[in-house]
Amino acid sequence: MVRVPVVGLGAGGHAKVVIEILRLVDGWDLVGVLDPDTDLHSGKCGGIPVLGGDEELNRLKENGVSHFFVGVGSVGDPAPRVRVYEKASRYFWPF
Repeated sequence: MVRVPVVGLGAGGHAKVVIEILRLVDGWDLVGVLDPDTDLHSGKCGGIPVLGGDEELNRLKENGVSHFFVGVGSVGDPAPRVRVYEKASRYFWPF
């Protein structure tokens, strides 16, 4: 079976939930997550690496990552999720 490389955007609680869901669905290769919080870089989120911030988007695309998921939660204000989606959709397809 072909596994599709996917990167998550955001390394908080919502990202952890999405990671668990993707682990239950065959076919996804969880490459890592990105988050602007430098304190999280080189750590893990839901057991997968935090690769850095948005500056990694182009490198990941060049290395064959083709899809993304938005791991930014939204309580009350969806604007941060919308910004993340719009930025990432310039590089990848949403899953």
